[in-house]
Amino acid sequence: MKRKDIWCFILAAISSILVANADEFTALHKAIIDRTVAIEDAREIVRSRLESGDSPNVIVKHSSGVFITPLSSAVSRGDTSLVRLLLESGADPNIDLGTACTVLTRAMGDQNIEIIELLVKFQADTRVPTCGRSEYSTIHSIARLDSSNYKTKIKLMQHHKQLGGTLPNELLLHAILKKDVNLAKAFVDLEPEFNRDNKLLKAAKNVSHEIYNLLQQVWEGRSAN
Repeated sequence: MKRKDIWCFILAAISSILVANADEFTALHKAIIDRTVAIEDAREIVRSRLESGDSPNVIVKHSSGVFITPLSSAVSRGDTSLVRLLLESGADPNIDLGTACTVLTRAMGDQNIEIIELLVKFQADTRVPTCGRSEYSTIHSIARLDSSNYKTKIKLMQHHKQLGGTLPNELLLHAILKKDVNLAKAFVDLEPEFNRDNKLLKAAKNVSHEIYNLLQQVWEGRSAN
């Protein structure tokens, strides 16, 4: 019996060492969730299960009410190779996980830049409402990323615009408070018709003269036109 087949046999019998409702998990879920399985073995098992026809979009409801997919499990485990394998096999990055979040918001919370950019490449939707509020979407989660990841923040904003979304003023406020001139410039370039808000101008004046001058130029340019 091959190594991966042995693991599949063992994993099919596992229940007690996994999270609640383990009996409902497929072998595909278990290979990813079980941290006692080396990541190299998990990748091999997942590849084998997918080649055998297992769906990468099987949803299991945890006792907490959260929905778990193989992709959400791979994102939580933080392994880029597993995430890529599942996405290339048709995993849907936009499945609602039952807590008004998607795998993209989870990856953003974990600060996993490689996985974030991979999910964006596979059309993860930044317009999905989160936190149970229709006015608060995945794009707002940019604020959870470290300042050093401004390039990824800009990529997310560009992706959001390509999907037809509107960048919320909260992102500009985030750039101001972080004194992130690059992010502020990207926001203004991508959303040139953003709503004028004197609170933003006041915040910029108190925090960053460079961003303050940028906003002044934008609004003065509008007045001239």
